[in-house]
Amino acid sequence: MKTISSEINIEELNASYANLSPLERLAKFYKDFGDKNILVSSSFGTTSAYLLDLISKSNRKQEIHLINTGYLFKETLDYADDLSLRLGLNIKTIKPDFHHHQYTSQNRTWEKDPNLCCSVNKVLPFEEIKKGKDFWISGLIGKQSHSRKDKDIFERNGDIIKFHPIIDIELEEVKSYLKKNDLPTNPLFHKGYESVGCFHCTAKGKGRSGRWKSSTKTECGLHLPSEKNMKAFAIS
Repeated sequence: MKTISSEINIEELNASYANLSPLERLAKFYKDFGDKNILVSSSFGTTSAYLLDLISKSNRKQEIHLINTGYLFKETLDYADDLSLRLGLNIKTIKPDFHHHQYTSQNRTWEKDPNLCCSVNKVLPFEEIKKGKDFWISGLIGKQSHSRKDKDIFERNGDIIKFHPIIDIELEEVKSYLKKNDLPTNPLFHKGYESVGCFHCTAKGKGRSGRWKSSTKTECGLHLPSEKNMKAFAIS
């Protein structure tokens, strides 16, 4: 069955959005594709308020999905509530399967196999809500890490097209925007965490240096190609 996303020329789409500002990109995106079958995710991390404010100005009805892995900092959850009230966000919280999550808790899977822990508690529940969606709006910024620096504004990820409206923004511009618009950052930022994930696997540090500090892991798996971002998991 053909979908909207399967008929789109990605190169032409990238060219038509390249010279627009992030807010202009979002306005054009909703004009071009409406607001149906569009997925938005947010980690409510240290730079999240920037994109969320732009989405609030572009389409306040848009659902914002927060994946609560069961291991998020209390500060992050409180921050999500705060931004929801400030910006009028339509937040929908997604949680992992209870038994899968319980397994990772009992076995401290984040210590032995952090890829599996992320897959069970974050990637698998997210894959469920991706079904039937044509587009996924993501707040990735190219300057955040080596694995993100070469991404385009639009890219295919399996059956869905990812839209990165702020991928080429400078981090200083994000900070300036937050200050100018009196938008709060995740309170953990002021405690030395420049990137925030689950509390088991996040330490204080510059950029993303505090994420999975004791391993070679750099991404949770959501933003990897769909065929590479999950590990098999079964409970006997």
